[in-house]
Amino acid sequence: AIIYNKFQMSELNTSGLRFVLPNRFLYTGIQLAHFGYQDYNYLSFQTGVAKRLNDRFSIGAKIKLIYLNNFLSEKAQTGFKAGFGCTFQAFSSTKICFLTENIASTFEQKDYSVHIGFDYQCLSNLNLSSEISYNAWNKTNVSLGTEYQIIDELYFRAGFQTVLSTPSLGAAYSFKNMDIGITFTTHQTLGNSTMIEVEYKF
Repeated sequence: AIIYNKFQMSELNTSGLRFVLPNRFLYTGIQLAHFGYQDYNYLSFQTGVAKRLNDRFSIGAKIKLIYLNNFLSEKAQTGFKAGFGCTFQAFSSTKICFLTENIASTFEQKDYSVHIGFDYQCLSNLNLSSEISYNAWNKTNVSLGTEYQIIDELYFRAGFQTVLSTPSLGAAYSFKNMDIGITFTTHQTLGNSTMIEVEYKF
């Protein structure tokens, strides 16, 4: 994903690379991400696995190795965080998901979160989704989203979340093995932002 940094602030620089290998026996994936600038560097390497147990139920787990160099700390911190999740196909058009982030951690400051999501395919070309999350700072967030397939290759998307009250609008275009998406969102502090994402499927 590429985020347009209109403020030219090094504090907002983010880069990442991920690779997912689908497999009938076990899905695996890795992700390398970096965030920060000279006085704050956050580097993480994440690996995860997922298994489909039957036609309705799937489980997965992930572990993240972290290097954090913060100018407020005397030395760099290293450690790991882990989480797990599952999905359940309740009906042919309804999916329920459960996810924990950073539920296990070697860091002193806890930042775990718990998420419950619902996905509903109400029409053949219209999908609705929602998520309720709770984190270590006793904050609850509700997210709502929709995706409408205009034609075979073109999708319209819209979303909203209660934390920071950030609405978003976007569109995605699929061409052979490549997906290109663009999203416009607003932030109470940063104002309007644009995100462009390019994904290629081998």
